[in-house]
Amino acid sequence: MLSLLASRIAFVGGGKMTRILADAIINHQYPSQQIVVSSLGQNKLMSLAADFKVTAAQNNSEAVRDANVVVMAVKPKDMQGVAREIAKNSTNKKAVDYFNSSWHTY
Repeated sequence: MLSLLASRIAFVGGGKMTRILADAIINHQYPSQQIVVSSLGQNKLMSLAADFKVTAAQNNSEAVRDANVVVMAVKPKDMQGVAREIAKNSTNKKAVDYFNSSWHTY
């Protein structure tokens, strides 16, 4: 069984939902150095990194490469493209699709 405290969490997408979720889990004592975020918006990405001391990834594939849990925080219209982009680095990971509120194993 996967221990969440021993997990590296990747947030794909750097918008409001990522900010809310990152804030919540860090405020519940989850180590910020175990969180990596990717975002197309560089300003959002740098703001998240500065505000929460999380790792800013260069791209989505880099973000998920070493993660155990992937939080898909992208708009539904972008989900298919992002899923294809990260597929090769997402084998045997737990993924949360925030907008569909479900767990998947890839």
